[in-house]
Amino acid sequence: MSGLTVNIGGGEAMKLRLKKLDLEKLAGTGAPSLQVADISLQGLILSASSALLPPDSEVAEQPETVDEPSVSSEISIGRVTLEGPAEIALTDKRQSPAVSLKTKINRFEVQNFNTVQPAAKSSLAIAATINEFTDLSVGGWFNLAGDRPNFDLKTTFENLELPSFSRYAATHLGVNLESGRLSAEAEGKVVEGQLDAATKLNLLNLRFSPLSPEDSKRLSAATGVPIETAVGLLEDSDGKIELSIPVKGDLQNPDFDLDQVVGKAVGNAIAAAIGTTLKVLFPPALLLSAFDAASEGGGVKFAPAPFDAGTTTLQPKGRELVDALASLLKQRPKLTVTLRGRATNDDVKAVLRPEVEAAMAERRAAYARDMAAYRVRLRPFIEAGVVDEAGKPLTKDVPKDLPAAPEQPVLDEASILAGLIAGRADELRDRLTALAADRTKTIRRDMAERLNVARGQVAECRPLFDLKDTAGPRAVFQL
Repeated sequence: MSGLTVNIGGGEAMKLRLKKLDLEKLAGTGAPSLQVADISLQGLILSASSALLPPDSEVAEQPETVDEPSVSSEISIGRVTLEGPAEIALTDKRQSPAVSLKTKINRFEVQNFNTVQPAAKSSLAIAATINEFTDLSVGGWFNLAGDRPNFDLKTTFENLELPSFSRYAATHLGVNLESGRLSAEAEGKVVEGQLDAATKLNLLNLRFSPLSPEDSKRLSAATGVPIETAVGLLEDSDGKIELSIPVKGDLQNPDFDLDQVVGKAVGNAIAAAIGTTLKVLFPPALLLSAFDAASEGGGVKFAPAPFDAGTTTLQPKGRELVDALASLLKQRPKLTVTLRGRATNDDVKAVLRPEVEAAMAERRAAYARDMAAYRVRLRPFIEAGVVDEAGKPLTKDVPKDLPAAPEQPVLDEASILAGLIAGRADELRDRLTALAADRTKTIRRDMAERLNVARGQVAECRPLFDLKDTAGPRAVFQL
């Protein structure tokens, strides 16, 4: 057969052209069956658009039908091949602008196809090019006999340009794909309705922008961290993101939802990859929470970097955290960490300690002076035998002019400190807030100069001073 042309919808919905169709050893057995030794198609050109699909408003719920006994139809084909390059063009006009996918099939071959024999394995081999630059290959076997199709297939493609599919990402994910290439290797099999598949994804130079703050929050909730942070953690210094996504399930279960299962698997894969990256670089004591999206700000939270009270001197544990973060940032150049210096009650005590000690020393000195004057006034009464050396009366008649001993001074540090704070609240707030800011700058300077971290990868948050904070002087990091 030569020169076959099929048009649907005037060619707008679908147009098929076939240069030549060869059938070898075509036979029928009288029952509903077809046997062909070899089918060869030459010069296949197929174009189809979304006009071939019914509008969503016309998709109605199908009425219930009563199952009736059916007669099995056996189709047996020894081999099906496409001779010469075949071209398939698909256009989705439901998107604006329309999305086009052009595929050039360089090889297509099916062998041992049978719709009845459950033990028959039909081999499949496809080699194609998508949109000129993406190589696609499919290989393995399948069986369509019975109610439960089985297959074991491996699919790979390389360098699929993602911006072409930005409209779908906008619809289903809430992001515009600005740039990026996707390569994948997927292996999956179904045996008796049980799906067991694994996909390895390799993303290169992924850039995207959420359509709205709500979309950004939704994506962040799915990964457990802000979406920008997730990408920054996953992307290495070469701009690559690698993910392994396993998918399993019972296809015969009426509650099985492949979209939901795949979505959950992708989220788990992202979380696992982030967790692995962080755990390799950070001891457990330095990593408080890897996925804390429910807390204020969400993101990844680390143990605080402690400082000596009243100073900008970072303690050894804080230096260990800074070194680990620097290593992460240099491996993930797109990642940004936020840093906030904090001043606390311990800083107030340290800053005011010289004044507290001076006040206590002054009270002791004043008491000593008062005691010296008291003993001078008491001396005549001691010599007269009225009182002893301690000023205790020795007679029943106590002279009215007997001097009273001075009261012991109050040497309570807490009360002295409270008095100093009450009288200098504004001054202390400004001084301690400045100390918190200096702690931020100390760490930023150390990371830039000693550890060679790009300055733009460390962002400052507003420094904080809280008199009621008893957790200790520190700086806090968050991704």
